[in-house]
Amino acid sequence: MKNRTLERALLVFGCMLTSAWLASSLSAGAIPWEPIVTALGLFGAWLKLDLSFERRANERPRLHPHDQNLGIKLRKAFDPSTLRFLREHGYASPFDGKILRNLEALADDWHGAENEFESATLDNISAEITRLADELCNKIAIYAGPAERWPDGYLTVPLQEELAADEFSETTWMHIRELREMSSSLVVAFENFEKEFRRLAPDAYKSDL
Repeated sequence: MKNRTLERALLVFGCMLTSAWLASSLSAGAIPWEPIVTALGLFGAWLKLDLSFERRANERPRLHPHDQNLGIKLRKAFDPSTLRFLREHGYASPFDGKILRNLEALADDWHGAENEFESATLDNISAEITRLADELCNKIAIYAGPAERWPDGYLTVPLQEELAADEFSETTWMHIRELREMSSSLVVAFENFEKEFRRLAPDAYKSDL
């Protein structure tokens, strides 16, 4: 048993009985059964409580297998490249539109019962993630356009003349700040999911690293 709880408990119990017996022998009177019975009751209660605490400490939250698989699927949408883009790209320079594929797929396809978690907490967080991903992709579609003199598929929020002059209008800066805030909110929501998923399914979390 962890921390040798039983051995220590038996030792304490033996000492208590020995002390009671010794006191009885020295007084040459009857054995004091009442204190012994009381000691037995206290010992039983203490041992039960000790074992209960140990059992709780060793228990791990259990997550439904469906939730484990779905959690792994959601985490794969936020691969290192996607997270790096959300955390580091400031939307003040052109970027490859392909980086949005995972977020677009998440926004478009993460629907239906097969993408609902049994865990209410995980389901609420995942719903927030998909909502934010959808809003971000929609705003980028509105604010960004093809980047001239860049490879095909690159997008830019600042206009071409603004990029050339390295001077943005207040409207452009407003769009940039809005996209930055949305990206940050999406990262925070995903990090919240990571923490909860790791707590509920530590083995599945580690196996997916």
